[in-house]
Amino acid sequence: MELHGVDISQGELAQALKRSPKSARFTRARAQQLPFISASFDAVLRHMALMLMSDHQGALKEVSRVLKSSGRFAAIVGADAPISDAQKFFIDCISGYARKEEYEDVSFRESNLRDPIVLRKLFLSHFANVSIDRIEVALLWSAQQAWDWFSSMYDLALRRIDSIQKVKARFLNLVGDNGLKHIVALQLIQATKH
Repeated sequence: MELHGVDISQGELAQALKRSPKSARFTRARAQQLPFISASFDAVLRHMALMLMSDHQGALKEVSRVLKSSGRFAAIVGADAPISDAQKFFIDCISGYARKEEYEDVSFRESNLRDPIVLRKLFLSHFANVSIDRIEVALLWSAQQAWDWFSSMYDLALRRIDSIQKVKARFLNLVGDNGLKHIVALQLIQATKH
């Protein structure tokens, strides 16, 4: 079995390289222009990436192109979930900071991809046997675990923050020593190439 990873971000690829088997191969490329020959993969997994893209159709078309006949595709995208206290605290801590100029128009909240009907229609344009399953994971975090989770998201990197440590201290102070409940809601989409 061969494992290939693709991302547009050199930083994400570097992190993946650290966590992956030595035999894995990583390529920097756009999802809409994969550098692989047609019908070269038995399976493709897209993890928490589709909702970050503006050209969903192009990305799915490329997956279909690189899949072998009857190849399997799975994607994981976010789903709507109630905003937890941990998330409210984090939003409160970063909301006073303006976005960096280069990211002012960037939006990671593709709400239409959180709708299973929209997802099914999108996937059926390129795949058959589309199934969508909602997955919810209930977490109970310490203050540090909550900080580690939220600070690893893009939201923090998009803002002009003079001191991450100051934001972290404020967050940990708001949270206190109480355990925090948080629900991660996802949708697993599975499909087969036409």
